[in-house]
Amino acid sequence: MNWLGQPDRSPATQPEPARSATVKPIPSVVYLFFAFAGLVCIAIGGYLGSSTLSRISGVQRVEGKVVEIIRERFEDGSERRESILPVVEYQFSGQSHRIRGRVGDLSLTVGRQLPVLVQPDRPADGMIDSFAEKWMSMLIVGGIGVLFLLFTTIAHCCRPQSPS
Repeated sequence: MNWLGQPDRSPATQPEPARSATVKPIPSVVYLFFAFAGLVCIAIGGYLGSSTLSRISGVQRVEGKVVEIIRERFEDGSERRESILPVVEYQFSGQSHRIRGRVGDLSLTVGRQLPVLVQPDRPADGMIDSFAEKWMSMLIVGGIGVLFLLFTTIAHCCRPQSPS
């Protein structure tokens, strides 16, 4: 009915079909870049893992003591950060050696005992015996590689198919 109360005789209008946004497919070069970057990161992670394995094979475990905590301040973009790294002293074959940790731990205090892994033929190149010191770099780099490959695989499998 129209506004006068008479039956509406105008032709029924069809609703307009919803306009879908045009989805542009991701160029193949993007998939190739992420796949290549993922493989490179996994290769570097594998190298870091094998390097750690060779560093810890045939080691002797000795007790070390945290003698200093180094606080390094650095700029990360616009943000100021602080890194807290231990300096550990240990004895091996009657000689005293010092190493600097690579991974900070807020729970470390001067005087705390820490295990140190020492190669008998290179006693000055000790390594703090902790999971983070041994494996963190491998896990971060390799994990980034796995994420890149996962992204590439999912994006490639779920990409819109072009009409044939």
